[in-house]
Amino acid sequence: MKRQAYLITAYKDIKALEDLISKVSPLDKIYVHIDRRSKEIKMADPILLRLSESGNCHFFSKYRITWGSYTHVEAMLFLMEKAVSDAKDNGDEIYIHMLTGEDVFLASSEMIHERFTKTDDKDKIYLDYFEEKDFSPEVVKRYDTYFMFKDRNLRNPFVWHLKNLVRLCQKAAGVKRTSLGGFDKVYKGLFYVSMPGECAADIIDYLSTHPGYEDDMKKTELPEEFFFHTLLLNDVFENGKWKDKIVKKELRFMKWEGASPKYLSAGDMEDIKKAADEGYIFARKVNDDHLRKEIEKVIL
Repeated sequence: MKRQAYLITAYKDIKALEDLISKVSPLDKIYVHIDRRSKEIKMADPILLRLSESGNCHFFSKYRITWGSYTHVEAMLFLMEKAVSDAKDNGDEIYIHMLTGEDVFLASSEMIHERFTKTDDKDKIYLDYFEEKDFSPEVVKRYDTYFMFKDRNLRNPFVWHLKNLVRLCQKAAGVKRTSLGGFDKVYKGLFYVSMPGECAADIIDYLSTHPGYEDDMKKTELPEEFFFHTLLLNDVFENGKWKDKIVKKELRFMKWEGASPKYLSAGDMEDIKKAADEGYIFARKVNDDHLRKEIEKVIL
């Protein structure tokens, strides 16, 4: 059977997570990783237990996610492995969408299912990306030396300053990485990607036979920005099998505030409607219950 598989990483706002899951067709699959550090969402929460009863929604809480480290990638790969394994066991053909618990739908799950099972999009990978020649010096700093703080939160001022000190020491010693994961060409973009399940299976297989790729990413600051893009856009990966399938476009609408996407508000509603008309199927980040209801009323 052809299904969509939604891989969701969540940390807070169980109401937003519940609302997001409620929009998914019961024919599709949902895999959610709850950050073990979360104080707001617990595996024993009655809401999660009720959602689990549907049979198509699965919750896990394996990793403590620390900002800026590889742990978020590990959580998403864990969900990906679950989705691919279940599809294989059930004889399903899946198309994967990676989300956060504070994303919202800008298209019905039925329309998404139709688009990614019955049109050419079923074989496409949707991700926007930047090439290395367009990286700012700040981005290059994230991988040109070795990152030593995999399990530390970079938002902690002490860790941030210590990280910068370690980097300066490496630079003084002449350390300079010119490749990432064995690839000379490095690419970056938004972590959340939409891809065929077959592509996800190829990624999992590649990582099992090329452990050096993950080893390198674990020593990279904010590795999620580089992880899928560097792998999929290099010709060496699966002999370029997926490179021609990449559509350089985001399916997730967001508005930037400095270097980070901002939380959307009621004042952004016109832009959100325009994004839906332009083919975006999700929006992030939304933590306003009234805005979620307005989006559902006006767009869905």
